[in-house]
Amino acid sequence: MNIEHLRYVLEVDRAGSISQAAENLFMGQPNLSKAIKELESSLNISIFRRTSKGTEITPKGREFLRYAQLLLQQYEEIKALGRDENDIMQNLRVTIPRASYIVDAFTTFLSNLDTSKPIKIDFSEASALRAIRHVTSKRSEIGIIRCKTEYKNYFTSLLRDSDLDWRILLESEYRLLISHQNPLSKKDLIEEGDLHDLIEIIHGDTAISYAAGSVSETERNITPGDKKVRVYERGSQFDILSRVPSTYMWVSPIPEDLLKRNGLVQIPCARGTHFTDLVIYLKNRKFSPQATSFLSVLTKSAQNISEMK
Repeated sequence: MNIEHLRYVLEVDRAGSISQAAENLFMGQPNLSKAIKELESSLNISIFRRTSKGTEITPKGREFLRYAQLLLQQYEEIKALGRDENDIMQNLRVTIPRASYIVDAFTTFLSNLDTSKPIKIDFSEASALRAIRHVTSKRSEIGIIRCKTEYKNYFTSLLRDSDLDWRILLESEYRLLISHQNPLSKKDLIEEGDLHDLIEIIHGDTAISYAAGSVSETERNITPGDKKVRVYERGSQFDILSRVPSTYMWVSPIPEDLLKRNGLVQIPCARGTHFTDLVIYLKNRKFSPQATSFLSVLTKSAQNISEMK
């Protein structure tokens, strides 16, 4: 069994399709499909099921991926035995929800890494249920999940059943993000009726499927009328909001320096949605130095968010 084939199947599972996985791996789709078929044939199991909606994992495949992740981790640890003490890999695998304050903390963490040593970081966005799977299968060392606060007990029960530990990172509510040029930027609280003539910007991608009780931007459909723009490239959201004052977006709290750089303002709404972010990890987990460093920066970022007005 080729160790690279294990990486291939894990990437297909992460990407959700063979075509996207091939693009992520910088290889041709036919070659990737052939490699997976060879692996399935050698093991005499079907790892993936091809459907009209993409690629689905089979029950046997799910079990295989759990072992594949463990094998890859052990393989990396074996390789590390031959490295010089001053050449140890800086390794971190984390799965997060869509949240600017988390990305901001990750950027700070990344800037503090020692660039003279090897670096291997996996930083991905996923739904709460997928993040839980990533942590239980050891694909991610740390997961962060978001849920509506009213469903927090449901999710903590699910984590307990999955043999995971957790701690509360942030409890807050969604806010409206608008340009500082928008007349509403002067208000301390926005009412639902204030949004009547504005255009709502919504993340349009379906790559992150949200479970019942978790929270996505597409649930913020309270705008009277029908003025919505779905954006499939998240990097353009701040540009749109800052350059088109008649637009707004529902977001979790954003660091002040990020708002200032983009000429934006975030304001509470009378009908906001409360959410809770939880850090999740395996019970009795001994964190790597990089995980400890990232959690320290992330906790500080969450504290700063909590202190914002």
